[in-house]
Amino acid sequence: MNKIKNIVLTFIALVVVQFVALAQDPGDFGGDGNATDTPIDSFVWVLLVVGLVYVFYKYSSLKSKEVS
Repeated sequence: MNKIKNIVLTFIALVVVQFVALAQDPGDFGGDGNATDTPIDSFVWVLLVVGLVYVFYKYSSLKSKEVS
């Protein structure tokens, strides 16, 4: 039952995130028309850090389950 609950919650989170992402108006980002102007340009390092922390957390969680 717990596995089904996790799958349902993950699906709901995915739907909500997709809805929010698709509801955004692309519009003008205020750049000078340069192709390298993107809204996440200056925060790529934050995404990298969050990704690495997530991978470390999941890996250590899997290792602790394997040992137990």
